[in-house]
Amino acid sequence: MKLRFLTIISLSVSTLLFANQSFAALDGGSSTVASGAVPNKSFSESAVGAGLSVGFRFNMAEDIFTDSEDKNSKTKDHIFTEIEAFGNQFFSGEIKQNFGGRLNLGYEIKGIRIYGSGGYVSSSIDYQETGNTKQSVNASAPFFGIGLGYDITKNIGVRLNSMFYNFDFTPKNSEYRSVEVDVSAVTLGLAVHF
Repeated sequence: MKLRFLTIISLSVSTLLFANQSFAALDGGSSTVASGAVPNKSFSESAVGAGLSVGFRFNMAEDIFTDSEDKNSKTKDHIFTEIEAFGNQFFSGEIKQNFGGRLNLGYEIKGIRIYGSGGYVSSSIDYQETGNTKQSVNASAPFFGIGLGYDITKNIGVRLNSMFYNFDFTPKNSEYRSVEVDVSAVTLGLAVHF
């Protein structure tokens, strides 16, 4: 039990430390210019926010990996699978909000859920180059992440989610042909499951 607790704490601390790294400025980053080509620009963006997810829990993974007779018992540790729709509002960085769908696969230990996730996300960001007006850009991409959750009741839980993804867009009135953004986001939120 002590090893499980230390694993959970180390995952939580590493996720929070990753989220508190310094934030990249939008006019920073690196750009590459090929001979005779219009330049591209890339930068990294980190964000911290709050979110809400609604989803459905099912036993697909447990049916495959275990032959337990009591798969729905709340008193034993078990593998779980969730499919969710989510929305997040961010308070730092240039990402305003994102929403999407994800599949979580993980292990529950006495109400604490540790999981990996993957899905598709649509983000809204503010982008501004020196001398140009600020643009609101919507872009979408697949993502992966990890998470830690705790069930308050049978249907409601608290989540600490991280997601990592990358997208590119073509800015208006810009010297750059395209801009690539690498996103690292951490959210704290509520999850409702049926």
